[in-house]
Amino acid sequence: MIEGSLTEKSDVYGFGVVLLELLTGRLPVDSAMTLGSQSLVTWVSPESDQQGYDLSKFIVFSIVWARQAL
Repeated sequence: MIEGSLTEKSDVYGFGVVLLELLTGRLPVDSAMTLGSQSLVTWVSPESDQQGYDLSKFIVFSIVWARQAL
C-alpha cells in the first residue's frame, strides 16, 4: 500500500471517528484529558473490545461533562 493513500477502510474509520465526535461531543484528540483518555478512539476502544458494550455511557458522560463545563 502506498503511504498516505486513502482506502475504503480509512473512509470507514474516519466516518466512525466523526460519528463518535458527534455522539460524545469530544474532539478526536484532546490534550486537556488524562493520558489514557486523550485520544477519542483509545478512550472508547477498551469498551468496544467487549461483546455487548453500551455506547450510551459515553454519551451520558459527555452530557454530564458538558453541563459541568457551563
